[in-house]
Amino acid sequence: MVTFEAYFKPYIPWPLNHLIYNAARGDVKKALHGQGTGRLKDEDICIKNRKEIDAVAEFLGTKKYFLGDKISSYDAAIYGFLSVFFNGNWEHELLNYARTKQNLREYVTRMRSQFFPEG
Repeated sequence: MVTFEAYFKPYIPWPLNHLIYNAARGDVKKALHGQGTGRLKDEDICIKNRKEIDAVAEFLGTKKYFLGDKISSYDAAIYGFLSVFFNGNWEHELLNYARTKQNLREYVTRMRSQFFPEG
């Protein structure tokens, strides 16, 4: 319901907000089931995602960017995913876990200040 409260309820009038939200939610659930994540228990999803966060943090290591000192399109894509963990004001165990990775926090801060200095 976090998504509904944040993105549907304030901007789309009732009853359309419920209809659109439920249709979109059904599509997302089908897609997640099709690619496999929707078949896992919540606990298994979190375990898998923690391993993925660890792998990203380990690969970045102490490098400035993911492929070294020069930024690449990989950095743009990875920043898009990581910024959710560090720029949002909501809580979840995976966000909290990602926030324990100092190098990822510094990377997101560096990317944000370099490419989005206004905010």
